[in-house]
Amino acid sequence: MYLLLSNNDIDNDLRLFLCSMYTPICLPNWHYRLTACKSLCESARDGCMPVMRTYGFGWPERMNCDLLPEGIERNANTL
Repeated sequence: MYLLLSNNDIDNDLRLFLCSMYTPICLPNWHYRLTACKSLCESARDGCMPVMRTYGFGWPERMNCDLLPEGIERNANTL
């Protein structure tokens, strides 16, 4: 599916979102994982869904944007 989306020039939010989900950023002396936030997920999803629907796919449940932090909390470790 990702290959299909990348061949259709889906915006950069998808790349950043997928990288943050599968290869979170780790920094020296930082004891938390930097993960995607809800708004990045929603932006990636909204940009991809027209193409995904064309091919009969939906947004994967494991990437449920509602399960991600808002990213505006003071101690949120999000992108």
